[in-house]
Amino acid sequence: MGSGGKGTLGDALSSEMRARIQRLREELETRARETISVQLRQPKPPWQEGVKPLSKEARFARTIPTMPKGSSSSRPQGSRPSPRDTPRPASTRAASLARQEAPRAEAEPSPRPFEFWDLPPEAAVREPPPTAASLVDRDSFDAMIAADPGAVASASGERLYAVIGLDFGTSTTKVMVRFPYEAGSPVFAIPAPKHCLSMGHAYLWQTVLWLSKVGEFAAYPESDAHLLHALKQGVMGPHADIPIDSSDEGSPRATRAEAAAAFLAFVVRYTRGWLAKNQPRLFQKRWPVWFLHVGVPAANFDDKTLLKSYRRVVATALLLANDRAPITVELARRFLADNLVSAAADSADDAAKLGVAVTPETAAEAAGFAKSSNTAPGLYLLVDIGAMTLDVCTFRLVQDPPAADIYSLLTAQVRPLGVDAYHWFVGAGKTDEEFLEQCNRCLWKVVWRTRGSRDPNASAWKAGNALPIFLAGGGASNELHCRIVQQLDPWLREHTDNQGIRLVNLPLPANISPPIQEADFSRLGVAWGLSFPPNEIGDFFPPSEIDDVPPPPRIDITGGFISKDQV
Repeated sequence: MGSGGKGTLGDALSSEMRARIQRLREELETRARETISVQLRQPKPPWQEGVKPLSKEARFARTIPTMPKGSSSSRPQGSRPSPRDTPRPASTRAASLARQEAPRAEAEPSPRPFEFWDLPPEAAVREPPPTAASLVDRDSFDAMIAADPGAVASASGERLYAVIGLDFGTSTTKVMVRFPYEAGSPVFAIPAPKHCLSMGHAYLWQTVLWLSKVGEFAAYPESDAHLLHALKQGVMGPHADIPIDSSDEGSPRATRAEAAAAFLAFVVRYTRGWLAKNQPRLFQKRWPVWFLHVGVPAANFDDKTLLKSYRRVVATALLLANDRAPITVELARRFLADNLVSAAADSADDAAKLGVAVTPETAAEAAGFAKSSNTAPGLYLLVDIGAMTLDVCTFRLVQDPPAADIYSLLTAQVRPLGVDAYHWFVGAGKTDEEFLEQCNRCLWKVVWRTRGSRDPNASAWKAGNALPIFLAGGGASNELHCRIVQQLDPWLREHTDNQGIRLVNLPLPANISPPIQEADFSRLGVAWGLSFPPNEIGDFFPPSEIDDVPPPPRIDITGGFISKDQV
């Protein structure tokens, strides 16, 4: 009997059924331990072998114009004070001197009350998910995730290292796979399953999932399964381990973390199956070693709780993909609770032991640019416009061959101000003008903090120069958001001495197969960058590890005046 004298479901089970459930649990535990053991026995990729990284201080000292937190080294002087701290000139000569040290005007709007808007965590994108999948599409998908590159491989053969660059998006997910140690470092853009294409785009996989009444996840709609959406939002906040409400009474309930891990596991299985079917020669007499590389918004990389949740989900996803069994709530829950997965959540080094890494999306996109023929060190602004989010980050690229590139992520903001979020915004009774102000404030806050205290001596602020901007993401061509970015040009011209903004395009790489159009590549920039091994992306420093540049000493101008007593 249960507590209070009430009967429970366990009371109704026969001893035979209870014994069967116990055997299933033991089998699950045994299989999970074996899956983890196999993963740990995988050989280390070359980038993890015999490398003794420099300390963060030593890496940071390579010509970075700011210093890491807590550094006792001397810092560059000459930065301009924050606009709010700039004294108003009292005379013509004082004004002339002050202009040498401060922007000409207050850049931010007047300090009236303002709050950024929050999108409900369960908010769905506007594009409806598929409601059905044809038998042909279902069979094709099932055959793809069942295909095993190891079937044509040799366990005793030469190792074949592959990096899965996975851009886990709010509305769509994109994948590129790189074989970094093969001739030409070939990269494959993985087409999305036909039943889950977003807007008919070949490489955009809708970020949705289904859960059956028996607790098994599915990657396509089924008659007895209910839809799970907002998968990325679910692990972006404090609710990753809270069950998702089920629309069917009595159906099993999955947490947001379990659902996100299950979805990513399907993506990994499908990716490897697609390669096995379409590039079988790669695997002949070879043994594949997979590394899963997933991006996180730069603004969230300083959130240790969120980063831990992300790593935990990504590590679980790879283990679920490796297990080859049906992906169930119970199996996902088992992996998420594993001590080694918890260690991977806490430590990037432990995550790498399980074959996964999480990198700021800004660093991934910048890496693609840094490796192009058009690369140039300096300060950049990245504006990534997604379905739900507006992700803004300033970063400084430093190159010091033959060492790795360095990306200082100076200031970052991510706000629910994407293309689809706009419709939720106006649907809540707000106006276009209010949405524009939200977006402007987001951009201004990042640019002006960088200008005032993060990198005030950058050449981008000086006469004759412009601030280079990457405009990326699926919403990069959206008219409203393009207008917001273009408005930065007159704003900067008014408040600095520079020539506004300069748009920078990511060049289309030549080693992607199948060949894709430049317009398509703009959506795949993050996945492309993530397909590089972590050591080839370079070193990146999140905002929390970078000190502000201190303001210069105030100039005493009183000695420059002739008083009446001196006449």
